Amino acid sequence: MIRAMNDSSREPWRERLGTRTRTEAGEVANPERVLVPGLTLLSHPLPVRVGDIAWLPELLEGGSVEIGRGAPAFLPPRGGPGHPLGDACISRQPVRVEGVREGFVVHPSPGRNPVYLDGLALEEPRELPPAALDQGVGLAFGNRVALLLHRGQPLVDGPPAFGLIGESHGLQRLRRQVEAVADLDLPILIRGESGTGKELVAQALHRHGPRARRPYHALNMAAVDRNLAVAELFGARRGAFTGADRDREGFFQRADGGTLFLDEIGEASLEVQALLLRALESGEVQALGADRVRRVDVRILAATDADLEQACREGSFSEPLMYRLQGLEVRLPPLRERRDDLGRLFFHFLQLEMENLGEGETWRALRETGAAYVPARLLTAMAGHSWPGNVRELRNAVRERVVASRGRSRLRLGPWRPSPPSAQAEGATSAEERTPDTLPSTPPVHRDPSSVPPGRWRAALRRHRWNVKAAAREVGLSRASLYNLMEQSPDIRIAAELDRATLEAALERWEGDLEAASAELEVSLQGLKRRLKQLEREEEL
Repeated sequence: MIRAMNDSSREPWRERLGTRTRTEAGEVANPERVLVPGLTLLSHPLPVRVGDIAWLPELLEGGSVEIGRGAPAFLPPRGGPGHPLGDACISRQPVRVEGVREGFVVHPSPGRNPVYLDGLALEEPRELPPAALDQGVGLAFGNRVALLLHRGQPLVDGPPAFGLIGESHGLQRLRRQVEAVADLDLPILIRGESGTGKELVAQALHRHGPRARRPYHALNMAAVDRNLAVAELFGARRGAFTGADRDREGFFQRADGGTLFLDEIGEASLEVQALLLRALESGEVQALGADRVRRVDVRILAATDADLEQACREGSFSEPLMYRLQGLEVRLPPLRERRDDLGRLFFHFLQLEMENLGEGETWRALRETGAAYVPARLLTAMAGHSWPGNVRELRNAVRERVVASRGRSRLRLGPWRPSPPSAQAEGATSAEERTPDTLPSTPPVHRDPSSVPPGRWRAALRRHRWNVKAAAREVGLSRASLYNLMEQSPDIRIAAELDRATLEAALERWEGDLEAASAELEVSLQGLKRRLKQLEREEEL
């Protein structure tokens, strides 16, 4: 059940960011400066449209909006004319989203083409609490068009892109931070989880700062051996140690007049930290084996995914060094906080990786013929993943699919198995805020089926790729009990109920790959095999 919102539960919808909203009808006043519900295209047969947005401010006022082939209009986030979804495979009879006091209600389309809400067939009205839009709710029209229903801030006269892909609320905020501090000749500490793109931000700060025409060098502090740190950082004279057959400049000398990016600063040893602190305080460095110091003028950018404050309390990081590095601070949002960027990032990496593998012409041909679409339910499933490895993990997932598609006339984009959530990603949500689907558990065996929330066993089925035995083990049910629950649920498909045309179409799309077809159809692989054998026997008769 959805509990009614009190005044405090409405507060996260309000944020002092902007005063106008750009919709199909043009800009409208947004005097309360609220974060607005919106629909972002995650996947579309025309890749150029991925990332277009339809803002839905009427939902905040208890209104409703229809989503179908002809409406609403989706606008490019940085300006341009809007267009409806327009895909002929989408029913003309729309899905309707209604704003209510307790949140939102999504009403199914009376049309024949299937619509899926967060991976489940939408066959009856589904209630969503306001908090659901913080994470984003995936909406798939068949397997052609994927949308994310979320909330964010419409972009009006936003900052430059700075080479960062995406237009989410979190990325807009990051860009404003970069814009505000780039021209300040001060040290900056860049903080964010692993894989969020901290080096990209460092490069943007350098390119748009006062030293843009001067050298830029990056050094991974986790790779600096404490025994060679002086030579690595400050250089060495010929003969200073065995093998030093010539003078060598350190990173500080090479970056003199420019920028030095110290990545993974939290991994530096205490000995290296002491060397850095002395150099930053004095502005002087002394090469190993040299008899005099040299003044250097270097802007320091440092990055970490570590909790430096905790490291200081534990004595593993120098507090004076932390304050030296932390002249200003920039924080990067994790991918799970900018899920509406997932489609933009996916297609960006798809093109990039195909070009890297010499498949650029194939990509352009696929895009021009409309064959470059990505299965909608793959994108909505990815949008629901926690992405502990963030953008780097997503790029690896795309690269894996591009490699599997080499030399083919179409993209091979399944199956996809998300990596298990990391402790860091789990820690991003407090125990009180976690839903039953995200709680780690060691449930008792064969518990009462009625004690397991439907959302939990459905999520377990999705995690285990519809392997009923594995999902039943996770939630503590017998396999027979889980089968019974599935049979009683109107929005769960059973392999034995699949008709021949549906099966053949899925197998054709995935070129006979049973595992990929079972993932798309959301039935177990074993059940799919049994159904195929049954249909073969029927054909023989």
